Amino acid sequence: MKKIFLSIITFIVALSMVSCGGSSNTNGRKSQELSGSGATFPLPYYNVIFEQFAELNGDAVAYGGIGSGGGIRNLRDGIAEKMTQKMHISNTVAISMFPYLEIMFQNDELAWEISDFLDLEKDEIKRFRKKVIPKSVIKKMEKRKEEMRI
Repeated sequence: MKKIFLSIITFIVALSMVSCGGSSNTNGRKSQELSGSGATFPLPYYNVIFEQFAELNGDAVAYGGIGSGGGIRNLRDGIAEKMTQKMHISNTVAISMFPYLEIMFQNDELAWEISDFLDLEKDEIKRFRKKVIPKSVIKKMEKRKEEMRI
């Protein structure tokens, strides 16, 4: 119960910080819209709470239950989409390359080069390696990249 309450508080705080547009509410400010997704178990509870929240202040929260593996699938699909765009390969081929990327990402410099080429975010890099790329390697590789441009 404590986790559910903390999740709701997190959504409300995020809602107050996000400005995604919308119509004016009763307070004379723009209504906020926040959407998120996650586990299916608390979905009915979240829907009730978010309806009450919307009635109180005019802001909307949309929550989609995608299941516990949904975040992992979304991460995988996001990386595969970047690979398909940069490498002109199919989504299936991109996903089939993941085990090889895990091996290549063991090398710090190669991990940086691949992540730079694919424009991978930190959470996407974590998909292939447990540790972050050291700052010294990042500086070295960025310097090398700049020298190649000159």
